[in-house]
Amino acid sequence: DGRKYYKPKLSVRKDNKANCLVCGTTTAKYLHEDGKIYDLTPEQCEQLQTFPVGYTNVIGVPKYQRFNQLGNSWTVDVIVHILNQIYF
Repeated sequence: DGRKYYKPKLSVRKDNKANCLVCGTTTAKYLHEDGKIYDLTPEQCEQLQTFPVGYTNVIGVPKYQRFNQLGNSWTVDVIVHILNQIYF
């Protein structure tokens, strides 16, 4: 709508799936069943992207960079599914 800054709204999904992880944010939020809003950890983001837990936990890589890496990545299971549809 032409405003300089955009503040995303928190939405709740009824299908037990997560919305996109976005690169450039230092935290991602989720609404827990208890009604409280929590920050996702890098490990939870790895699980959402179907990476092994701890995959981005490298010495010298700060937490915000882990979020960026996961936000820029493709979901592993989706890529596997797409590539399995290609017949050689």
